[in-house]
Amino acid sequence: MPKVQAVRDFSVGHWENPFRDNPDLAGVAVQQFGECSYDQHHWEGRHPHEIYFFFWDGRVRQCGYEPDGTLLEDFWWPEDMRLKPHDPRWKKVDFSHGSDPMFKRHADPRI
Repeated sequence: MPKVQAVRDFSVGHWENPFRDNPDLAGVAVQQFGECSYDQHHWEGRHPHEIYFFFWDGRVRQCGYEPDGTLLEDFWWPEDMRLKPHDPRWKKVDFSHGSDPMFKRHADPRI
């Protein structure tokens, strides 16, 4: 598995996708620091706080970052938390970063 890196570019919305060429990647969900109420004023518009990588089989890898861009956490969700089709959490996924954004090889798990 590819290693997730610390954020080095502090421009708004910058992040790396270590699974970019992985055919199992469905998409991602990115939470910016500005969306976190406890950091909203001080870190508004900064680099991502959490990045979630969603896979077609329902697995999720979660990466969290400190305000300075240091990788804070990097883990796979437990097996009992795998997403199933129609799970409401699929609605937060940006499929444009996944391997099948037009759903030609996979069913859209949101519907």
